[in-house]
Amino acid sequence: MAHTRGEAAAGGVVHVDLGAIVANWRLLCAKHPTGPVSAVVKADGYGLGAGPIASALYAAGCRHFFVALLDEALAIRACVPDAMLAVLGGLIPGTETTYVEHGIVPVLGSLAEIAAW
Repeated sequence: MAHTRGEAAAGGVVHVDLGAIVANWRLLCAKHPTGPVSAVVKADGYGLGAGPIASALYAAGCRHFFVALLDEALAIRACVPDAMLAVLGGLIPGTETTYVEHGIVPVLGSLAEIAAW
């Protein structure tokens, strides 16, 4: 399934081949059959649309997703409702409740983050 993303001001349209993205994920799964293979959809799926990409991968069976920021995780949570969704940017003080409420996992990178979590 293709996804079209266009910017009127730029005068261009990008056609994202979601089937190819899913095929690539499946190829990686075949090469690593002993454990889950995750998808990294940070920076809005590297500018290709994190929501449609996450939805397509989720429909194909992907259940582990990584993003860079909490806002990115919140934006796609509905697309991957019961998947492990982790934020590589760590835990910003005061956001702990948001992580818990939405079932999002912070990637902890310091003793202070571990203590806060």
